[in-house]
Amino acid sequence: MRVETITCVYNEEFLLPFYLQHYSWVDRINIIFDIDTSDASLRRIVSHSKSLGLDVKLTLMDMPEGMDNIIKINNINWVYKQLPADSFVLLVDADEFVLVDREKLEQIKDLVTWVYFGHVYRHVDEEDLDPTKPIKEQRRHGFISGRKPIVVRGGLNASWGVGCHECSIKPDNDTGLFLAHWCMADPCFCIDRRYSDRILRYSDNNKKHGFSTHISSATRESLLAECRQHENDAAIW
Repeated sequence: MRVETITCVYNEEFLLPFYLQHYSWVDRINIIFDIDTSDASLRRIVSHSKSLGLDVKLTLMDMPEGMDNIIKINNINWVYKQLPADSFVLLVDADEFVLVDREKLEQIKDLVTWVYFGHVYRHVDEEDLDPTKPIKEQRRHGFISGRKPIVVRGGLNASWGVGCHECSIKPDNDTGLFLAHWCMADPCFCIDRRYSDRILRYSDNNKKHGFSTHISSATRESLLAECRQHENDAAIW
């Protein structure tokens, strides 16, 4: 059974070592690389791919007016259609870590599978992040909210809407898959990442369509306050 991931990357220098380590067991990592990336993301991809022995395929993406969710999903859908039919595909962002392995995937018979979101934050008792440690063990406090159809068989006549929240092929069953969503996993990276690399890049096209309004209205202060608000959340796994 072949397994591949699809991920878009813009200024993910901090998260890439965690992402590449977590998915190091898959057969290929497909990265849709925003050409406006201005940090060391590409060097991280090259160095970690070499050290971990990863097969990484880069596809370049241009967002001339800034963060544009339509351009992003069009690229994801295009890359998916290039992948082999005898594969499993995980459509994930760089901060989305599906808690699954090859053995568990082999048990899934559905064409498209729901994955539940575990939104995690740094608990007062947790240590600094370490890319050599398992994702599941580092951040386990927060809440479960929402699900996306992002584990799928290759070779389908399928496409996803913005954010991959909807798929043209509806999942039949709930297989109980979860992911650790690290969007707000630690103030050491999430404030700059969400504000400078997301909010300040928000395109007029995104504003026109009302995409991700929960992101566009945030400030550095509100993001930090959110982290502090969840410092004592219960464990979700």
